[in-house]
Amino acid sequence: MIKKTFIILGCLMAVSCNKLSRTIEKTLNPDKNQQSENSTYDSDPKKEDTSIKKAEIPFCENVKALEAAEASLRNLPQFKGKNINIYRSVHFYEDYRISLKIQHPDNPEYIDEYYYADGKWNDPKPVQTTKRDKIEENLLTLDKIPFVNAYNVYRSLQEKIREIPDVEKIPTIYVIAHKGNPRWYPSSIDSPRSKYSIEFNTDGTLKSFEKE
Repeated sequence: MIKKTFIILGCLMAVSCNKLSRTIEKTLNPDKNQQSENSTYDSDPKKEDTSIKKAEIPFCENVKALEAAEASLRNLPQFKGKNINIYRSVHFYEDYRISLKIQHPDNPEYIDEYYYADGKWNDPKPVQTTKRDKIEENLLTLDKIPFVNAYNVYRSLQEKIREIPDVEKIPTIYVIAHKGNPRWYPSSIDSPRSKYSIEFNTDGTLKSFEKE
């Protein structure tokens, strides 16, 4: 009986010593203890690593983003099942914005301005026009300028800019209505020592490139 009592007392003393040792360790090394707790938390598979970001690529190099922007425009309630006529131009900006003007789907005398940003189209804003604007002469159906064609322009520009010293940034890409057909821009590339003219086919592929 006495022997069993000593064994029990010994076990209790060992447990108490271990707890006391851990308490002292926490007191003397708080940073180490915090690191251990953080390590346990970080191992949780449900925790999101917000430090990891997707690599950004230019808008006109992102085919899926261009297609999504066009699909979103076509799916706006006012355009569903209707032809979309662009007025004058469409500008594609590197920060994933698009600006354009569109003929009102129900009143051909009206023009509205649209902006695309943060993955959505804003509410249209009316554009003031006069007889001198000749609306019908400056229209271009969206079917002739699918947004993905901006990708062709971008790649052509990228390829040619590599051949020109001291030119790194690709200019803003845009398309205008020219006699019922698309004309893609920029039409020139400048460097500190030279200037080049560049022309694209209606689908945005390279047509010509030469030093002026």
